[in-house]
Amino acid sequence: MIAVSHDYHHTIIIYRMDPENGKGMYKPLTSTSQQIRLLWLEPRLNDSIRCTLKIFELAECPPFKALSYTWGPPYPVQSIQIDGQPFNVRRNLWEFLNISEEYESWLWVDAICIDQTSTRERNHQVQFIHQIFRTADEVLIWLGQEADDSMRAINYLHFWYPFYQKRGPAIMTKMSREVNSKCTAVQRESVLQARAIEALLRRPYWSRVWIVQDILHGRQITIVCGASRVQWEIFSRFVEWHSRETFNMGVYKLRSSLHSPNLQLQIIGPVQAIINYKGSRMPSLRDRRITTILKEFEYSQSTDVRDKVFSLLSLFEEKSRVPVDYDISSNRLLFDTLRKAAETECWSVSLQDHIQFALSLQRGLKVSEYQKSTIMLFVVNEVKRQKELALSNGFSAYKSSTQLERR
Repeated sequence: MIAVSHDYHHTIIIYRMDPENGKGMYKPLTSTSQQIRLLWLEPRLNDSIRCTLKIFELAECPPFKALSYTWGPPYPVQSIQIDGQPFNVRRNLWEFLNISEEYESWLWVDAICIDQTSTRERNHQVQFIHQIFRTADEVLIWLGQEADDSMRAINYLHFWYPFYQKRGPAIMTKMSREVNSKCTAVQRESVLQARAIEALLRRPYWSRVWIVQDILHGRQITIVCGASRVQWEIFSRFVEWHSRETFNMGVYKLRSSLHSPNLQLQIIGPVQAIINYKGSRMPSLRDRRITTILKEFEYSQSTDVRDKVFSLLSLFEEKSRVPVDYDISSNRLLFDTLRKAAETECWSVSLQDHIQFALSLQRGLKVSEYQKSTIMLFVVNEVKRQKELALSNGFSAYKSSTQLERR
């Protein structure tokens, strides 16, 4: 929804989109309120996809489902009909809409429900996307079409979950080892299952930064892959089990692949972090530091580097956020974020940790290496300033208490 893009997840890439796409189709939203558009799929008369778009106040809208997905490559595009007008969508979204008539529900889909030709609207809407996902009665995670034996992977998750519920992770691990060590046929099937699940975890969706708030704020979440579906509860429990244990489906030959540092750090790591936050196994999101959140999801990707900050700031209280503004450069965003972190986290100690965070953010925002010394000096000055403020505030508090005692 942003001027340059939302990674391929919630992406708006103006220079790749047809500027005439949707022209004249959108009625303006009121910028002083939280109005959104919702999409309704009409019954199919032929192969064409026909939709209706309607404006609602977020607080008063009917039940709807919010789509969490990746935009995918800009070409090829497919044409659909919205309120009788042709509208082009990317292939991945078209494939979802093509199977979505069964939902019989209002849908919120960023690529359609936000006017991509209006920078003002995009900047306004992105500020409360998390509230849209929080309001939705269901969040649909679209992983794409069936591929790489994805049906086998999801079928296994459905098979595994009841046993996990009844017996717990330790017994499941022991049973898996014993059965697989004695049965060659089971070993072969386990290899296929493990490969299918690894492929599912390697889908581009899981690497995108925007999915973090989609999932965290979703009340009920269903993962959809082709014709297969699995509830987030089942998927998340499996990932937790997988991350605690070696991949105990008896597939020891695949262990080096499934437990490679790359898979664990860049794929399992971000998914596990989302699961931890969603399960409230860490301190309240309201109490989470900017530095901690950005570090937690540093391996999540975005096409527009600024989304590595903007997409995660909704997890914080208002006082901890920088304004969502896609007109500023990544360089400006870097210093704005560092300043906000210093102010809200009271940077007065651990200079080296703050410098490491700043340089990590520099890499994430792809700010020039020539700025490195300037960034380090900025951090040093911020730490110094916060120390002076702390001393000043301490002295003021001491002075006030002394005056009260004298009275």
